[in-house]
Amino acid sequence: LPAGLATGDLNLVVSAIENSGTGTPNTPSGYTALATFANVGLYGKIAGSSESAPSCSYTGGAAAAATTAQCAAFRRAALAALATPATQLNGSAANIAYPGLTVSTKNCIVVYIAWKQDGTGSSIATLAGFNELGDIVNANGQMLSWGYVIQTTATNISSGTLTVTGGASAISRAILVPLSGIPDVLSNDVYRLATGAPLTQGTLVGRDVPPNGTVNDWRAGAAVDW
Repeated sequence: LPAGLATGDLNLVVSAIENSGTGTPNTPSGYTALATFANVGLYGKIAGSSESAPSCSYTGGAAAAATTAQCAAFRRAALAALATPATQLNGSAANIAYPGLTVSTKNCIVVYIAWKQDGTGSSIATLAGFNELGDIVNANGQMLSWGYVIQTTATNISSGTLTVTGGASAISRAILVPLSGIPDVLSNDVYRLATGAPLTQGTLVGRDVPPNGTVNDWRAGAAVDW
C-alpha cells in the first residue's frame, strides 16, 4: 500500500498480465473497476480505517505468465471515472502509441497506462506533462508505465507516442482515463455580531469547507448563541 494512506483516500491499483487477448485481471475484492482493456486494468477503492494490500489475480493466460500490479493513492478524490477510457491496441513496434482523450471536466485526475509485451527493455518514457507513478519491467515478459496529471482547467490530450528504451518490437496497449479529482474548495464563513450592533462584519467564529461536509475551523465554543 502507498505510504501515508489515510481513511478517505482514493487508492488505485493497476494490474496486468502478459497474455494479451487471453488473460484478464480480476477486480480485487472491495475494489471497483475504473478502466479495463483486455489484459490491463485500473481499479479503485476509498480507503477505510484499516487497509491491507489488494490481492491481484488473473483469469486465463498461460501458466507462469508475467504479472504486474502497483498501487497509488490520492487525497480528496472520488471513486468515479468521468468518461469512457480512451484505449489503443498497437501492433508490434518498438514504441507505444497512445490515443487522444477529450477532457470536459476541470479539476480531474487524468491517469495514463502504457503496457508492452516485452520484458527486455529498460524503461518507458513518461507522457509529457504527467507525473510518473511507476515504470516497471518484468523480465518474464512485460513492461508497464503509468502516471497522472491533475488538471485545474479541462484540457484535451492529443495522441502521441511514448519512447521505449531498449527491448524488442512487440504489441502494446495504452489507456487514458479521467477520474473525479481535486474539487474547487469553497468556504462558508460564519460571523457573530453583538446584540444591537450595526450591520458590519463581526467576529469570525466558524468556517465550513466543503466537500467533506465536516466542520473544519469552528472557532467558537458550544455556548455561542447563534
